Amino acid sequence: MSKTLLTAVCAIALLAACSPSGDTITVVSWNVGVLSKYQQSSLPDVAALILGSRADAVCLNELDSCNRRHNSYQIRDLADSLGSWPFYFASAFAFAGGAYGNGIVSREPILRRSRIALPAFDGAEPRSCAVIETKRFVLGATHLDHKGDTARSSQARIITSWFTDHYAGYDKPVFLCGDFNSLPDSNVLEQLSKDWDLLSGTTPTYPSDGPVRCIDYIFALRTATPVRILSASPDTTCRTASDHLPVKVVVKCN
Repeated sequence: MSKTLLTAVCAIALLAACSPSGDTITVVSWNVGVLSKYQQSSLPDVAALILGSRADAVCLNELDSCNRRHNSYQIRDLADSLGSWPFYFASAFAFAGGAYGNGIVSREPILRRSRIALPAFDGAEPRSCAVIETKRFVLGATHLDHKGDTARSSQARIITSWFTDHYAGYDKPVFLCGDFNSLPDSNVLEQLSKDWDLLSGTTPTYPSDGPVRCIDYIFALRTATPVRILSASPDTTCRTASDHLPVKVVVKCN
């Protein structure tokens, strides 16, 4: 290899190592309302917003999978619309001949996939947490019960216990995202604050056409690799794709 070519290769490698895309992580969390809250199909709008956000990964709540309400694998359809992104769907419960649950689409290859089952307890229905790991981070997508605080607290404890068992002291940042159906001053948020740092803030996210409540959040596990918040806010550019606003955070590993 010539000296000139070697110098150019080294320069490119240095730029790649120092580029924002290499040392920042952008995560979006969005309850997409089975892609049909206000439109017959909001998939094109959801895909456009995700691509515009430049997210590395997106956590999604309220997805249908091949049931009578939507006879399609919604997360696969969304992933295809993004340009064949890797994806993972974790069923919360069987529904109308198919399933309903949470999912994640990732710009990066997915190395591991896990599902955390969350019993209903005294709530309305069982829930789940979808978990993926990529080369740079771990990410969980969950949707806690909407009926009672006791059920939500129990589900949150299971999630925290699972992540602590698997990822405490991990050499990557570990994120937890979703619709927690819990206000900032709730017992659930107080409980989560013992082990998780809130990244996304408490700006209202619901309902999308006039937000008055914050129930959608993005957290980082305190005992894993720490991160520094560069920006965090709901995205208000599309209020008709779902009844929730998406939440976006951009962080940098400390």
